[in-house]
Amino acid sequence: METKTLDIPVLLPGGEECERCVTRLSQEIGRLKGVFKVHVDTSSTSLGIVYDPNILTVSRIELEATKIGAGLTARIEHVNFNLKGLACPDCAGSLQKSVQRLPGVLWAGANYASAQLYVEFERELVSVETIRHAVGAFGVRACALPPPASAFAEPQSEDTWWQAHGKTVLTTLTVFSLICGAVMTLTGNVAAGRLLYLFAIISGGWGTARSAVMSARVGQVDMSVLMTLAVFGAMSIGDFFEAATVVALNDIGEWLESRTMEGARRSIRELMDLTPRLARVLSAGVEREILALHVSIGQIVRVLPGEQITMDGEVIAGCSAINEAPITGESLPVEKAVGDALYAGTLNGSGSLDFRVSRAYSDTILARIIRNVEEAQAQKAPVQQFIDRFAAHYTPIVILIALLVAILPPLMGPIFGWSLPHDPWRFFFLRALSLLIIACPCAFIISTPVANISAIGAASHRGALIKGGVFLEALGNLKALFYDKTGTLTLGSFQLVKTISFKGFAIKDLLRIATALEIRSEHPLSGAFREASIDQLLPDIQEFKALPGFGVQGRLDGQLWILGNARLMKASGFTLDSTAAFMDEQEQHGRTTIMLANEYGIQGAFALSDTIRPEAKGMVDHLWKLGVKFQELLTGDNEKTARALSSSLGLSGYRANLLPEQKMERIKEAQKEYGVVGMVGDGVNDAPALAVANVGIVMGAVGSDTALETADIALMSDDLSRLGYLVLLGRRTRRVIRQNIAFSLASKAALLAAAVIVGIPLWLAVIGDVGVSVLVTLNAMRLRR
Repeated sequence: METKTLDIPVLLPGGEECERCVTRLSQEIGRLKGVFKVHVDTSSTSLGIVYDPNILTVSRIELEATKIGAGLTARIEHVNFNLKGLACPDCAGSLQKSVQRLPGVLWAGANYASAQLYVEFERELVSVETIRHAVGAFGVRACALPPPASAFAEPQSEDTWWQAHGKTVLTTLTVFSLICGAVMTLTGNVAAGRLLYLFAIISGGWGTARSAVMSARVGQVDMSVLMTLAVFGAMSIGDFFEAATVVALNDIGEWLESRTMEGARRSIRELMDLTPRLARVLSAGVEREILALHVSIGQIVRVLPGEQITMDGEVIAGCSAINEAPITGESLPVEKAVGDALYAGTLNGSGSLDFRVSRAYSDTILARIIRNVEEAQAQKAPVQQFIDRFAAHYTPIVILIALLVAILPPLMGPIFGWSLPHDPWRFFFLRALSLLIIACPCAFIISTPVANISAIGAASHRGALIKGGVFLEALGNLKALFYDKTGTLTLGSFQLVKTISFKGFAIKDLLRIATALEIRSEHPLSGAFREASIDQLLPDIQEFKALPGFGVQGRLDGQLWILGNARLMKASGFTLDSTAAFMDEQEQHGRTTIMLANEYGIQGAFALSDTIRPEAKGMVDHLWKLGVKFQELLTGDNEKTARALSSSLGLSGYRANLLPEQKMERIKEAQKEYGVVGMVGDGVNDAPALAVANVGIVMGAVGSDTALETADIALMSDDLSRLGYLVLLGRRTRRVIRQNIAFSLASKAALLAAAVIVGIPLWLAVIGDVGVSVLVTLNAMRLRR
């Protein structure tokens, strides 16, 4: 398990607020997945954290600090680079190691499958240009990808003709020179043939040799080192044809592999292409087009038929059918009218809409998806981390074996009287060179990341955002799944069905006060009160405070009012004798009861009903068939309602009247029994449980900011049936990874044995190495379907 220690200054508010902020910051960051230890030093206002960079990034820590009211100092920066000209996965590891050695770089993650490099660094010690230069030393171009906030601040630079086609030209020239050299040699012009072979070696092998030198400098033995040793070895014994053939076939292999990988990378790039460029803003009745980056919250934007929606917002005029497939994966258009939400990146149908912008460009749902996918590509699943460690030991061992094959038989043969071929030094030296080429672990290394990238890309096009291979792997090993109730197993669209007054307050007044309190919260209950009080003028509430797991409170005309469940009433010192009969009656019908109280006692109660999602039962049954061993309901609602819901869906059981912390403790308890545990929720109350679960899945991510940031997987629509698809995808990905690993290891073993026992020519060793890599990539790309 890779760990990183981070010590960075934190900006905290002063006075008494500072101490509270420090406590919250330490607690919230300590809950994040991948955090092993966290400490906030108030004297030096610094944050010390030990974490796994394959699960957690500095930008995620930065987000938590901002939400709490603190902030990391601006000296920490994170940039995603697109890598152009990256030859192989092994070379990506050398490049990553080189960048990590730069002073000021906190962490770097290079991913060959996505051709991207994610770097977190201190801007005072290292610059983007320095990082780009370090990457360029390997013959790879690093293009800094702009964050969603500034994606179109300026035109993106285009590749020159040579940058786009230079590799193809050099490969063609190398192959042509090899063929011409062979013709010259066969016709008796050996000197001209050797010159052509040398030209082929230089034109096709220069880039590989440069990468080999850079890899050797950082102590990394990768494919470029092995290939360069093989080529120089063949040249040292005068076999220029073999050397040129190795270079030409290696170039062809890299070209084929890069074309094959483009398919896996395309699904991720298509997300980036959704980002709209311009917005048509209405101001004083005048339309003008400006960069989406410059549109402010509250401005009015018009979208015409067939156009892409540029920002998140709320419709204020017009109606149309919107294709939300790029965000939610929903194939059917969704009808939108006044009051409905719109999301950037979706496509307008035949109507014209005016909408008020609700989120800044950098904070749209689409921008968050892009940001999370970018970070996910830099992170490695546990199996991939194991493979990287294995490859680091495997390659030096094979090099040692190759050295022994080259030296021992010619030396020991005469001593033991072995029957050796003519010119044994040359014979066994060529076998050792074949071993060096076959030793390249590219197919083995690429087996996991290309499968993960293909699966993440496939999921994103079906409305599911998976924030890294580690969570995809957890899905494949999922043994137990826990559900929140409201908004997860139920639709979360409550209806107020009954109101009762206990001490003479008018029903209308109780409803007004309750609505004024509830609409300030993120809880789904607020919609029911808003709908019931749509024609009433609501009072102004002061000192509002949300009490997760309990309810809300606030002051009206100096008097404290409390709205919440029975636990909140008991904690506030009220008895439930007067409300018991009403509560019991409503719970028999599976309804949720909440109460309104002031300092004089409980003044009234409200009964609200919710509806089970129509796909919930089928989804639960599907997961049983997929082999999930345990499914349980965790809810803050009353026991009778929880029992009825659990029984109707066929769950293993239920836990009722739970606070957010108690849900979290239940998840920890289940992890000891089942190992890999998942949690499905939808809001703030579920955040602790989502964070502690091996894989946290959030429902309705388009409406819950906190849940979207906390969860590991976000269902961008409210379709619960996609859970079955995700579990199946995780298991298929695990199966494909196992197939790739087994195939690459078996083929390598067979080629190594053949090279040692019977001997194979260098060109065949290259074909075997490249062929296995291409087949592994093609197998992983099946996940895109």
